[in-house]
Amino acid sequence: MKISSFQVVTAFDADRSILLSLGPALKSIEQRTGAKLFQVNAPEDAPPSLPRLIIRLKDGTTLNVCQDRLDLTLPPPAHVSSNLTESATYLRRIFSMMIEPLLDQMPSYDWLGVVINLEYKEDPLNSVSSAEAVYPAFKIITNLDVDKDSFRSFRMQFGYEESGLFYTIAIDSFEEREVSVPVKTKGGGIVKIDASEFPLKSCGVSISHDVNNRPGSKTEVKEDFKKILNSQMRAIKELPNRLQLTSVLA
Repeated sequence: MKISSFQVVTAFDADRSILLSLGPALKSIEQRTGAKLFQVNAPEDAPPSLPRLIIRLKDGTTLNVCQDRLDLTLPPPAHVSSNLTESATYLRRIFSMMIEPLLDQMPSYDWLGVVINLEYKEDPLNSVSSAEAVYPAFKIITNLDVDKDSFRSFRMQFGYEESGLFYTIAIDSFEEREVSVPVKTKGGGIVKIDASEFPLKSCGVSISHDVNNRPGSKTEVKEDFKKILNSQMRAIKELPNRLQLTSVLA
């Protein structure tokens, strides 16, 4: 299992002057982290969820500052991405560095959610496509009579509530290919590429695991973040058994 990315959304009452409200704290983050700030020239009537400011760190961490939410996304470092506990420790550090300094100036807190995107890579690589890699999961989960040669794709999403938190799980597939763009020596025009013709580097099952307290009970941002992340970690460890996919999610 590999964690490809984290996402933490901290939602609050909409503030049309959010950049003024958070201005000093955002400047402090820029100075302490060496982040790059990009202001978005959004239309006056743009929805509150559209970013007004983007903060980007060298490691790929991105914080979108919107009028009604802070949307933090980050890939864990490669050396910890296969370890859930160490990756979660890294996420906590980034949260304390990028989100916590903004809390005192943030409008009234509404809800918080954490999404963990997982990849279960086929090892050794036996499939010739992502469809073939996810086919065993499709057969276990559904009763549909579709043979392997005809199968092309599979995506399933479901949600449930447990202990006041809301879980959404989406099962899909992924693949990575060694794509090279041919160089045209004569004339111009568009170069057409069929990715399926290039060598397959990896493929497998991908899962998006979303836990939030919307519209459930809320306490305080840092406490809710801790609670939701801990719930995420417990659920992900139990995921292969709960989905009855232990033979697929290795």
